[in-house]
Amino acid sequence: MDDDEEDEDEDSDNRKPKRDEAEKKRARQEQKQMLKDRKAAKTNAGLISESKKVWEKLRLKRIDTNERSELMAKMMALITGKVNEVTFKHDMARMVQCALKYGNSDQRDIIANELSGTFVKLSSSQYGRFIVSKILNFCPNYRSQVIKELKGHVKQLIFHAHAGPVIEEAWSQFAKAQERVLLIEEFYGPEFVLFKSTSPDKYSVKTLDALFEAHPEKRPSVVDHLRATLESLLSKPSTPMASSSLLHRLLFDYLTVATPAHAALLISTTLRDRLPLLVHTRDGARVAQLVLLHSSPKDRKLIVRSFKGLVARIAREPFGHAVLLTLFECVDDTVLVGKHILSELAGGVTGAPGEDGEVSPLAAELAAAGESGPSLTPAQLLRDAHGARVALFLLVGRNTRHQEGYVLKELASDDVLRKLTSKKNDVQRAGELRAIFAPQILGVAVNHLPELIRTVWGARVLCELLRCPEAGDKSRLIEGVAALTAGTIESHLAANPKPLPASAVISGVKDEKKKKEVFNAGRKMAQEAKAEKEKLAQQKAEAAAAASDPNTDPTVPVDLSLHVLVHRTSTFCIKEMIAGVRASSTNRRETVIAADGGDSTDNANANGAASLGADSGDAHNTSATDRKRKLVGGSVELAYKVWSTVRPEIGYWLRYCAADHRGTSGTAFVLLAAVEGVGNEAAHTLVESGVTVAELERMIGEQRLASSIRVDGKAENGNKNKKRKVQQGGETAGSSGIELLLAALKKS
Repeated sequence: MDDDEEDEDEDSDNRKPKRDEAEKKRARQEQKQMLKDRKAAKTNAGLISESKKVWEKLRLKRIDTNERSELMAKMMALITGKVNEVTFKHDMARMVQCALKYGNSDQRDIIANELSGTFVKLSSSQYGRFIVSKILNFCPNYRSQVIKELKGHVKQLIFHAHAGPVIEEAWSQFAKAQERVLLIEEFYGPEFVLFKSTSPDKYSVKTLDALFEAHPEKRPSVVDHLRATLESLLSKPSTPMASSSLLHRLLFDYLTVATPAHAALLISTTLRDRLPLLVHTRDGARVAQLVLLHSSPKDRKLIVRSFKGLVARIAREPFGHAVLLTLFECVDDTVLVGKHILSELAGGVTGAPGEDGEVSPLAAELAAAGESGPSLTPAQLLRDAHGARVALFLLVGRNTRHQEGYVLKELASDDVLRKLTSKKNDVQRAGELRAIFAPQILGVAVNHLPELIRTVWGARVLCELLRCPEAGDKSRLIEGVAALTAGTIESHLAANPKPLPASAVISGVKDEKKKKEVFNAGRKMAQEAKAEKEKLAQQKAEAAAAASDPNTDPTVPVDLSLHVLVHRTSTFCIKEMIAGVRASSTNRRETVIAADGGDSTDNANANGAASLGADSGDAHNTSATDRKRKLVGGSVELAYKVWSTVRPEIGYWLRYCAADHRGTSGTAFVLLAAVEGVGNEAAHTLVESGVTVAELERMIGEQRLASSIRVDGKAENGNKNKKRKVQQGGETAGSSGIELLLAALKKS
């Protein structure tokens, strides 16, 4: 009896889980049905359901153009006239965004027209703000309408969680000058709006300076209103100082018109330890410069310390690097600058810890926001266009050969204010900074010569460093440059093979063995999909390799396979280091290192002759003595070192230049500079090489004759645009580098 009861209990226990599973399944079905009923009961439920079906296909990236057009027509048929009703819903907001992205101009304008009058509300919506952003990007006819509706609400929405990015995008990317006035005028107070609107041309008053010039009596009230607004905005901990270019503009306007006392108050209370957050915009960089100029020595000390760990990042900023230039010109404590700023420039630090071993709060904030930038080595910083400009400013000061014109104008405009707040003599301050920085950067240059000499900005730094007396002993630099000229093209290529392109690396990764397998349709589709992905990856790699240039991107490795005597940038660098630059070009852009790397075959003759020759560019009509008289900053020691290094292979290089007298002038001008430096010693070397001047002249003459025949043939065929003026005997106007070199060898 007891056994039977136990069996019945076991059976009931076994059936119970099955009943529970059935009940759970039924409950889930009921919940799903209830959810469907609720959705169906909502307004526009059918519209949303049908639109989703179209949207699932429309949003696919790989789709035929005609099919996409058909899907867009279906989508527009569904949502036209009802966009304003459904756009605040999450799912429909995604569909409207998709329609704005893939629709034609007429379809986009239909959607934007229906949403007119609701842009402020949409901007404040969690999902609608993306629709406003799409309208700004894809509907140029309605950008002005969006900005007009935002007018008067900017002060309220500038730091709104959802509307803030919309305001920033409209201000920084799409607003015209007149529209910017509409967006920003409410920060200046009601009097600015009133007196601007009463002027004959309401858009003639675009700045505070223009208003104060027309109505000087309104200056105090407008400045007070702007100061109160800024104090209110900056007092909030959540204010995004790094991301709001509109706030940067307001700060710049205030510091421009405020009295020194009011400016100093704002600096000491809010700005002095937050400057690294501003330097990535033009207005923000100007704010940082004005803050440095208005600050007291005590505030400047705190500002310099706030840069710790961020100097290399600021030096790479297109606008922020100018802040460092102002810092170098106004901070009198050069020891402090050397400790906190110059040491990081020479060390390539992007996130250096503070004295207590902790990363600075600003560095941590920028890193958390993803704005800290890649870590750079010292050599990479010297290869960067803006990082190198900072180094060159420390070496040669305000030189138009290296610095951008607008930066020099801004520095000059700040001189009056700088002289009021900085006491040390400019020459003394610059000399002290150069004495600290030059020896440090010299060590970096010596250790990374092969990369620097082959890149535009690295080569400029090398040239100025060789001419800098504060750099100290430059024998290692001279010996390193001379050592790079050793050997021939073939021997150098054997020691430094050309790296494989990314496409070759990707295509070379294949399975060594392919096993025979039974046909499987699913596996074949997977293999085809994988092959398609590999093809796309290869195309992306090829595009990235084509776009990557070590002259513009310092993180790209430099190709060292090309000998320095045939590399365009390095030949100009070595020639300038040996011969120097013209005295008239020390403060003008007359001698410029080649703008791209590669073989020295392109335009090498014209640039080299202009640099080595007379001001007229006819270098062959100018004697070597005249050229020496006009060149300054050359290195005779480097000329002897290079010549002694090249001497064993001088016959090889002379034949190389003579074989293509127009395409190898870069190489020839390096040899010419060395010959003029060593003098009579060059003639003995030519005799020892076994190469005669007559042999080289014969090779050049044959090329000239062949070139003249080819040009005349093209002219006879009607290609008159490419006809060149040919002198008697088939010679073209002007002399090539090898011809100038042979003339110098004859004289020596």
